[in-house]
Amino acid sequence: EGPDPSAQTLDVVADRVKSNPGKFFQPAGCIQTTVSVGNGQRVATHVFNGCTGPQGKHKFTGTIVATWTSPEAGKLQVVREAKGFQIERIADGVIRTVDRSVTVRFEKDGQVYKKHRVVTMTGTSSTGKSFSRNADWNVSYDAGTHCIERSGSATTIFEGRELTRTVESYKRCGVGALGCPQGGKITITRKKGQGNSEKDISLVIEFGNGGQYTVQGPLGQKRARKLQWCRAQGN
Repeated sequence: EGPDPSAQTLDVVADRVKSNPGKFFQPAGCIQTTVSVGNGQRVATHVFNGCTGPQGKHKFTGTIVATWTSPEAGKLQVVREAKGFQIERIADGVIRTVDRSVTVRFEKDGQVYKKHRVVTMTGTSSTGKSFSRNADWNVSYDAGTHCIERSGSATTIFEGRELTRTVESYKRCGVGALGCPQGGKITITRKKGQGNSEKDISLVIEFGNGGQYTVQGPLGQKRARKLQWCRAQGN
C-alpha cells in the first residue's frame, strides 16, 4: 500500500523514516538517517557507507536526500535525489556513478491506494560506459480486492542503444507473486541501429483472464500461452 495519505501526517511519515533500519542492507547500521523539519516539509538524509544490498551482489556508497511534502489535502509526495551515488558490482569491482531523481506522489480513494512515480537518471561506469533512464509509472492497489493495476513506460539508453518498455492497463489480482494477470499489454521496443537492426524491433505480450496470454514477436507471429504458476483470484 505504501503510506496512507488520508491518515498519515508528515510527522508520522518522518518518524517512520527515522526509525527504519534499512533491513535490506548489510551490515546493520551502514545507513545513517537524519530528519530535519521546516517550511512545511520533512527532509530525510540517508547516508550509505558501503552497504551491501539484497543477494550480496552490489555495494552502495553515497547520499540520498528525500524531501516529503503534502502538496494538497489527503496527498503525500516525496522527492528523492542522489548526486554522484556509487553502485559497485562486487563480482568484478565495476563502479557505476549515478545522478538520480525520483518523484512519487501518493493518494488514496476509499480502499484504493494510488502512486505516480517519475524517474530520471544518468550515469557512467568505471569502464567508461554511459547510460540513462527515464520512467513514468502509475500504480494502484485495491486493498479490498487485492488487485494491482499499472500503466506507464520506461526508456533506458546504454551507450546509444535504446530500449523502451510500455505497460498498458496491466491488472493482476490475488495475493503475492502467484496472483494471476487479468488483462493488459506489455510492449518492449528496441530502437533501430543496434547490432544489425535496420528498424525498430518489438515484442508484445497481451494478458487475458485465468493466466492466458499471447506473445507477438518482431516478425508479427503471435502465439498463445498459459501461465502455469499463477493462481486465479480466490484459489
